[in-house]
Amino acid sequence: MPAGRGAGDSRTATPVQSQSVTEDTRGAGAERQTHGLQRRLGLFDLICLGLNSVIGSGIFLSPGLIAGKLGSLAAAAFAAGGVLCLAIAYCFAEMASMFPRNGGACAYAREAFGPFTGFLVGWVMWLSCLVGGAAVAVSFGEMLARRLSGLAAAVGLPLDATPAMATTLACAVIVILAMVNLRGARHGAASNNGLALLKLAPLSFFALWALPEIDEKAIPGLGTPGVDLLGGLLLVLYTFSGFEEIPVPAGETRDAEQNVPQALGAVLVLATGFYVVIQAAVVSLGGAGSATPLEDAASGSRLLSLVVAASSLAALASVNASIAFTGPRSLWVLAADGWMPAALARLSAGTGAPRAAVFVTSGLTLALCASGTFETLAVLSVLASLLQYLPTILGVLVLRRTRPDLPRPVRIPYGNLIPVTALAVCLLLLSTSHRSYLVGAAVALAIGAAVGAPRLLASRKRSETSA
Repeated sequence: MPAGRGAGDSRTATPVQSQSVTEDTRGAGAERQTHGLQRRLGLFDLICLGLNSVIGSGIFLSPGLIAGKLGSLAAAAFAAGGVLCLAIAYCFAEMASMFPRNGGACAYAREAFGPFTGFLVGWVMWLSCLVGGAAVAVSFGEMLARRLSGLAAAVGLPLDATPAMATTLACAVIVILAMVNLRGARHGAASNNGLALLKLAPLSFFALWALPEIDEKAIPGLGTPGVDLLGGLLLVLYTFSGFEEIPVPAGETRDAEQNVPQALGAVLVLATGFYVVIQAAVVSLGGAGSATPLEDAASGSRLLSLVVAASSLAALASVNASIAFTGPRSLWVLAADGWMPAALARLSAGTGAPRAAVFVTSGLTLALCASGTFETLAVLSVLASLLQYLPTILGVLVLRRTRPDLPRPVRIPYGNLIPVTALAVCLLLLSTSHRSYLVGAAVALAIGAAVGAPRLLASRKRSETSA
């Protein structure tokens, strides 16, 4: 991704260059946020984490709905959506280069707007991991139960895909991923990497099969355009959400100030490529309006059907793997910064894993998964991405004005044009969000404010006493 040479430089960016930036220049709390963490992750690990977060079940479900809204403009809309989301990713890249430690948007909000705002952003991040982790695990359990039931029926075995069976499978995947992450960042990343490859290999096979099927109906101006341009574009933008998880383990990443920005760019470029090809194929094959367009396209070939089935299962499992990896780290950051019990900030002496944070996050996810009550809170996860985008984008603009001398190994080119564009995209998404989503986000923030209020009041009292 583009980089600049320091504060106030609005010239066209040059390739990323390494800079030696000590933790002392990274802002208050830097030492606390990196102490004890082992930098074992590399660029490939971050790319796989991002692909697992961005390319989930939506690629199997949303193309039909988007084709119904946009018609021949659908594939082009994905290309435009990738560019617009890249503007947001640029903001994360600049902030990540300044603060290469765990926390992502939580750390950036703390630096730009103070500890309490950082806590609220981190609180929503962690809460969305709980809700999202349970929701995706249940979806995985239901899909796997149906697949197993179908295989059993094919060989004459009685096996019904009951709700109990689906819940058991969902809980099993949460427990397995927790056990993997208890062994440290390297093992957690390995599970992400493996599932990313298991997902992308069959998805690539489908994309290659689909390429010859693409015809002029998928080309803007030659096919039939859709009738709901704004609705379709909003769906496109939502399918790209998830890249904000890439900076969360920056404190465990080698050369984070370079690898995090590069991973952000690589993930969006790769995801855009997959989305454009598959969306064009769905339009060409008449999949507009279908709830399962890829399955419909593959129905004529047993091999292709198996490929799509395997990829869809791996997609859901990979999203679970990314949440299981980033969720405990979001909680660890809150504890390391003093907003949660100190025990949650402890790291295993042998593996460097945030063991207590893994146990608490996985345990609460299991409780939501088993009870099913998470469905009433699922709307929170829809706006969780926006509540990370906004403070990060605004943070870029604020820190350029308040801390212009802070070293920026990566600086967004063209002045404030790209951050302002990213802000406009977020405001569009926010203004068109369903009221229930806004209420869910407001409730989550209110709960977080109540949790953090005692520490905030105590901190202010100490400041007044010392003054």
